Amino acid sequence: MANFVGKILFEELLDAGVVGGGFVYEKASKGGYEPAQLNLGLMYESGMGVPVSMEKAAHWYTQASIQGNATATAYLGDCYEKGNGVPKDLNQAIALYQQASTEGNEFARKQLKRLGLLPQPE
Repeated sequence: MANFVGKILFEELLDAGVVGGGFVYEKASKGGYEPAQLNLGLMYESGMGVPVSMEKAAHWYTQASIQGNATATAYLGDCYEKGNGVPKDLNQAIALYQQASTEGNEFARKQLKRLGLLPQPE
């Protein structure tokens, strides 16, 4: 519920021209709120409301992943696989994909299948 309220507040403040794109999520992220950390990572990756920075995206994915956000863990794996914002490291990417997949993340499962690490359906 708090993330939903934060999203509404964020959109209202943006529409009113009161704050820059990542201001509200940056505040919440620095306060340790993991859904905001994931959202801020996505914003930095896409450039939505903030300048594109894969280093900052990977940082915020890491912070949310540490707190157990499986989506952030999967996206961090993608960063490691591609070398976006972090050194390219396929072994680290696979470990993160496996962790996120174990937690039920479908994106991570698809990446593991693509890499030939999960059985393909016949």
